[in-house]
Amino acid sequence: MSSHKNHANVAPPIAVSIDAASKMIGLGRTSFYKLLASGEIKSVRCGGRVLVPVAQLNALIERLQHSESKEQSLPRRSGR
Repeated sequence: MSSHKNHANVAPPIAVSIDAASKMIGLGRTSFYKLLASGEIKSVRCGGRVLVPVAQLNALIERLQHSESKEQSLPRRSGR
């Protein structure tokens, strides 16, 4: 009998540690803590741990994409 676990039936996490969250979106811890402090990303406490809901990360990326597409659609000023 095999001793490895079958991970196919494991649901993806709904919240992750700050380290994992910062890695998921490609930011360093300092930059990530700035997002938390500004309220751009919200966290939850569970026991002694601080967790970041994955939905918060997805929402941040959506907001960034939306604001980026708005900026790209604005007319550019000439340098004259």
